[in-house]
Amino acid sequence: MIIKHHDAYITGYEDGTFRPSKSITRAEMAAIVARFIEQSEVNETNFTDVRGHWAEAAITKVQAYSMLF
Repeated sequence: MIIKHHDAYITGYEDGTFRPSKSITRAEMAAIVARFIEQSEVNETNFTDVRGHWAEAAITKVQAYSMLF
């Protein structure tokens, strides 16, 4: 179950679960941080492994702020 205070930033998995003891991935961290950034979509990234990934927009946005290398 997701703690209500964090619903806007941490959404859990598609099956409705929240796994606090599971390691977080680059994509998951980028998705959380990107929800704090109020900026329009950024379309360029240096990462070659994100095209078509579920977190592509979040990774690109966070990288634009030099928060992900």
